[in-house]
Amino acid sequence: MADQSKIDLVKLFFNGNNTIQSNWTDEQIGTLLDAGMSPIDCAIFMVDSTMSLYTTKPNIKVGQISLDWNAVINGLNKLKLDLVYRKNQGAGNPGGGSGNVNRRIGGAIFTGGCIPRKFEDGQLDNPPFTEYP
Repeated sequence: MADQSKIDLVKLFFNGNNTIQSNWTDEQIGTLLDAGMSPIDCAIFMVDSTMSLYTTKPNIKVGQISLDWNAVINGLNKLKLDLVYRKNQGAGNPGGGSGNVNRRIGGAIFTGGCIPRKFEDGQLDNPPFTEYP
């Protein structure tokens, strides 16, 4: 079983969010950690899994009362994107979350280099306008 301090670290990502914390027990979080996931990977997995619970629920409106599950899904998706951004900045990696110079998107590392240019500036511009005689 995973160390209780790591389980508490995963729960810290959702401090105050009872929707996510109520769906996951310490044993389930420990199983994810024992499978080799880092705490931030567990948090991303938990948000994604919780978000999938609400994707099939229909929005309901009766009079002035409404249940808008799209708002819940959007909120969870923003949380997931924030966690992915933090992971791409180095949080949860050995060495801490100081970030790094390279930009990481979706697991790929971008160093700032670019694709070689095939055209020179102005090469594809239209010819200058001249009036017909």
